[in-house]
Order: sequence, then C-alpha cells, then structure tokens
Amino acid sequence: MIPVMVVLALVVPTPDGVAEPKPRREHVRAVETSIQSDGVVISASETERVSAPSSTRRTPRQAARQFQTRYVVACDGNSVWSGDEVPTCGFAVAACGGEPGRGPLVQVWRREVTPSVSAWRWVASTCIGPGVPRQARPGVDVEVVRTAFARLPLKRPVVAMQPPGGRTLVRVPVFVEATFPGAGVGPGQVHAVRLLGRSVRFRVVARGYAWTFGDGSVLQTVSAGGSWPDGDVQHVYPAEGVFDVRVAVRYGAEFSVEGGGWLPVGATVTLASVPARMQVCTAQARLVPS
Repeated sequence: MIPVMVVLALVVPTPDGVAEPKPRREHVRAVETSIQSDGVVISASETERVSAPSSTRRTPRQAARQFQTRYVVACDGNSVWSGDEVPTCGFAVAACGGEPGRGPLVQVWRREVTPSVSAWRWVASTCIGPGVPRQARPGVDVEVVRTAFARLPLKRPVVAMQPPGGRTLVRVPVFVEATFPGAGVGPGQVHAVRLLGRSVRFRVVARGYAWTFGDGSVLQTVSAGGSWPDGDVQHVYPAEGVFDVRVAVRYGAEFSVEGGGWLPVGATVTLASVPARMQVCTAQARLVPS
C-alpha cells in the first residue's frame, strides 16, 4: 500500500478597516489515497471559513463561520460517522463505470462547526475524479431526491371498521384500521426511479396516523390499528348519530443511490382517506313472552 497525502490551503486575509467587496474564505483540504488489492481507499475532509467583509467605519466584525465537508464512499454500512479511512467497494466503483477516469461514488456531507456545531447534513451523491473531491461534477442532491419523493405514487389509506356494515351501538368499541389496497406504493414497500441518469430507490414508511371520528374526537397514533380483538386503535361513541371516520397517514422514506447505503429523505408527505360512515344506534331491552 502506497499512501499519498495532498494538503492544499488557501488564505485570503482582509485587514481591519479596509473595505472589501468579498468575504474572507479559507479552504483547508486533505485527501489520502492508498492503493490496495481490493481497490482504492479515499478519505477527504474540507474546511471552509467565511467571515464578513470589514467596513471603512471599523464596525465590529461578525464572528467567522466555519464549515466542514466530508466525502464518504457510498458503500453499504459507511456513514459520515466512519473513521478517516473509508474503504471502497465494487459497487461504488461500478456505479461510476460509465464515466472514464471518475469514481468511486461518494456521499457529500456538510456541517457548520463555528460559531456552533450543527448536525451533519447530506448534500449530494456524486462521482469524484482522480484528483481533489471538490472537482466532482454535480450529482443527485437533496432537493432532487425530495422532489422525486413527493411525486411517488403513494397510496391513500382506506378506513376499515368493526363492527362491519357501518353500524354499531353506543358505548360499544369500534375497531379501526388504516389499510392500503390497490396500486401504488404503501408503507414497507420499495420503489425505484431514475434521477439524472442514476437509479434511486425509495424505502417508504409510515411515520404516524391522524384519526378523526366525526364527533370532535381526534387521535394521533404510530400504529395503523387492527381488527377485533387485538386492534390497538379503538373509539367509543357515547351518543347515537351518524359519523364520518377519516385517517391521514404521514409518509417518510429512506433512499439509496445506485445500490448504496440508505439515507433519510428528511421530508414527509401526508395523504388523507375518504370518509367512512358509521351509524351509531341505541338499543332498548324488552321482555317478551316465552
């Protein structure tokens, strides 16, 4: 294994009291490349410091903001929290095989480190060149992914109720369940699309359900409910009447670019059902001759 370290630093100072149209920026970039029998190991870290330009009136300067970017090879199990050396895999190399001289596929993450440390945020997945990762061409970014997620053919929930037939008695529990019949993509399903020439898979989940029972009662659950006797979403009507029952599902998802690791989409889509009608009746006990 032959390690090669390349460190680039560029500092453009702005002295106090001198007007400068552009803010100061400092980039510090380190790239380690090692040749191994199973491929290439690439780890990269880039730091950017941004401070406001000084004014001719010598007003106090704002505190410098510093950002850090990490490039993580898109192999299953790798993440921004991995160590400095992120091993490659056949998938990451093959994903960029259609672009001569480029690869492997990497995930680009960014966070602010001063004046306070923010959480890592996924920015894009892209193929890098053999040089500095900053040279990477634009790839599938977070806005493209979120737009595609919002356009998926997600299923609307359908309310199923027991007792069946749309009729029950006062003070008798009504068991409700959100079901997902028909065509489309529902909770627990995976759907693939093409984005910017790359295969992107979405793994759809239900983040929660919002129930309305037509009598002013509302209920938030993480469960889709179920049928008698084990269903965990129920409602009791204290008075007779005709009521419309609705449920809205809040969809979330994870996505994978070209078979890489799963990442959170970071957005949700809410779809509501059509109303299901329940008639609630009263009953009177009567003595009848035997």
